[in-house]
Amino acid sequence: MWEKCNAVTLKAGFRIILEDPAVKAVLIKYFGGIVRCDRVAQGVVDAYKAIGNIKVPVIVRLQGTNAEEAKKNLLIIQD
Repeated sequence: MWEKCNAVTLKAGFRIILEDPAVKAVLIKYFGGIVRCDRVAQGVVDAYKAIGNIKVPVIVRLQGTNAEEAKKNLLIIQD
């Protein structure tokens, strides 16, 4: 999935997960590989903004190329 990581695919994933009222949090865990962490983070940020008010915590764990830049990008959506 990560090679096609963008706001559209992540937004679709968020919507599917968030349809379940039993969901208490969303965990995104990515450890290096084909896609840079900053690209994954940007997809998360764009999807989060597109969906709007997400009422459960979104926890993101990224490790790999450009992980520090990814952390900076994710701070944009931190409350």
